[in-house]
Amino acid sequence: MAKELVWERRALVCPKHLCEDPKELLTFIQLDDYTASFLRLQLTDDEQRAIETAIMMNPTLAPVIEGTGGIRELQVSTPKNTPGSLHISAFYAYFPETGKVALIDLFQTEDLEPMTVEERATLKELFEEIQEYGPEAWDS
Repeated sequence: MAKELVWERRALVCPKHLCEDPKELLTFIQLDDYTASFLRLQLTDDEQRAIETAIMMNPTLAPVIEGTGGIRELQVSTPKNTPGSLHISAFYAYFPETGKVALIDLFQTEDLEPMTVEERATLKELFEEIQEYGPEAWDS
C-alpha cells in the first residue's frame, strides 16, 4: 500500500535584524543525490532545517572546495544527546545573484576520504551544469 503524502507549510522565524527583507531569504533545491543521502542517513526534518538555516545565515561561510568551481562544504553535527549522533558534510552551491542554493549531497564525515582530482573535476562539471541550467530555471 502506498504511503500517503503529507504536505506541510512552515514559516522560518528569525531575528528582525537578520531578515529585514523576506525577499532576501534563500530558495533551496535538493538534487537527487542529496535526497537519497538524507534518507540513507535517516536525518530528521529538524536536522534538515538546521542545515538550511546555517546556510541561510551566512551562505558564503563554508569554504569553496578547491577545483570545484564553487561547491562549498558545510560541516554539521546532529545533537549529541540523541542516539546515533552524526558528523555530516553537506555539499552545496550558492548563487547570490538569484538567492538560490543547490543542495548537492550529504556524507557522514567519518566516511569521507580526501577528494581526488577526478572527484573535484566531476564536481566542477556538476557546478557548471547547475550554472548553465540552474538557478533561474528553478522558478518554473
